[in-house]
Amino acid sequence: MFIMDENKFLNLNNVVITIGAFDGVHKGHFYILKEGLNIAQQINGNFIVYTFETHPKKVLPYSNFKLLTTFEEKTFLLQKIGIKYLYIQKFNYEFAQTDADSFVKFLINKFKINTIIIGYDNRFGKDRVGSYETLLKYKDEYKINILKLEHKDFESEIISSTKIRKHVSSGNIEFANKMLGYPYIISGKVIKGLNIGSRLGFPTINLFVDSDKLLPSEGVYISILLYKSNYYRALLSIGNRPTLNINNQDITIEAHILNFNENIYGEFVTLFVLSRLREIIKFENINLLKKQIEKDIVLCNEYYDTNKYDIELQNNLFLFNK
Repeated sequence: MFIMDENKFLNLNNVVITIGAFDGVHKGHFYILKEGLNIAQQINGNFIVYTFETHPKKVLPYSNFKLLTTFEEKTFLLQKIGIKYLYIQKFNYEFAQTDADSFVKFLINKFKINTIIIGYDNRFGKDRVGSYETLLKYKDEYKINILKLEHKDFESEIISSTKIRKHVSSGNIEFANKMLGYPYIISGKVIKGLNIGSRLGFPTINLFVDSDKLLPSEGVYISILLYKSNYYRALLSIGNRPTLNINNQDITIEAHILNFNENIYGEFVTLFVLSRLREIIKFENINLLKKQIEKDIVLCNEYYDTNKYDIELQNNLFLFNK
């Protein structure tokens, strides 16, 4: 993937371009992106995804706004889809004051555009007044095709980043995954913990993630860990470890990786979250906690032995994009 910005630019011909934040890179986005790739192939053109370094809602603050995908996760997903060209717009307060018509003229002057593709609810420019109708004003003068694609649904619910955030934050991860088209991603750097898991006989890795990342609700989740191109079954725990009586209300993200015995402190890993196994429980003693973890591991293995997601994911990230 070639990533462009105001300082690094490829002057491509016959450009098909789409514009958006693409937080989550969900099924609705996938539909737009695949259409862009298809049109570019038909006209022997180049498809560019124009997106933002910082989500607009972080610059024009929404209360407690969290991201489905960090910038690194978003680029990872776009590359997996087959996007070759990405233009990253620095989004700050000054850029947010650009009116809709000025933004369209900027695009026309910047790129040799053949086609602009937007989603059904795409809005742009200051105060989000720009729309499909704004783009149509420039269609004939600049001989540009304008295409608006309708929404995608799942179980009679319109797929949107906002709705997926609600499902993720409530722990309804399997429903969220069906809207995303792939298992929810949590990526970060492995940091040192208290080694409590090792003393219990179930060593874990602790993850430091971007503070803007949306985490699923507290609980234990069946997951897959990706490390250096290898995939491992994992139990993910998100919570404050109440059984250990640690005077700490901070949420920890830790994973017990099955059949794994490497020291990976400082390494970057990715977790794919597939299913919520149970809530976080305060047990009366450590032995009861250990017995529960043993049961969790059995259930985790049964889950994968049944659906083979750990094998399928190695060949196709978009397990649920049907």
